[in-house]
Amino acid sequence: MSIPRLLLAVVLGAIVLQVWGTVSYMALGWHMTPIKPVENEAEVAAVLKKNAPEHSMFLMPHPDKLPEGAEPHGPESMDNWNRGPIFFGVIRPGEFEFRMGAAIGKTFATNLASAFIIAILLAAAANGLNYLGRVGFTMLAGLFAGIFSHVPYHIWWEFPVSFVVPNVIDAAVHWLLAGLVMAALIKPSAA
Repeated sequence: MSIPRLLLAVVLGAIVLQVWGTVSYMALGWHMTPIKPVENEAEVAAVLKKNAPEHSMFLMPHPDKLPEGAEPHGPESMDNWNRGPIFFGVIRPGEFEFRMGAAIGKTFATNLASAFIIAILLAAAANGLNYLGRVGFTMLAGLFAGIFSHVPYHIWWEFPVSFVVPNVIDAAVHWLLAGLVMAALIKPSAA
């Protein structure tokens, strides 16, 4: 496998990932469907600003906020968790100017890095795989990434299935489409 051909596969794969990501998030809108607004957003925002004063990840109920003497993972902690409500997420209490260009650039850099890793794996696995086998390899890598990165959020943090399933499917579709291009360039080496 020539390095220029591998790098071309990486760049073209990253472009396909970027285009599909735009279609998937902006045109299809399936990622936002399970995300609901809170009632009385202004009131909730005021409470968040007062009680979460820094940009960070937050968990409620938090094991460090138990009554004195209670075990972090003991019965009192579990009762607190079971009673609810629970919250796990990012809070940015202050102003922030979102820069779409910077976000798109960072996403493309992430896609390049991801395509590079898949290209290396695909080059190592290419011998013995025809074109459809190589495409399937990349799609399965995407499915693996989707399952590994999203399903635990359902298990541990109760993310709804309606959020997790589209994200897992989307990861597989991202890599199926990128695989169509990458597999055409990354072929078995000549014997």
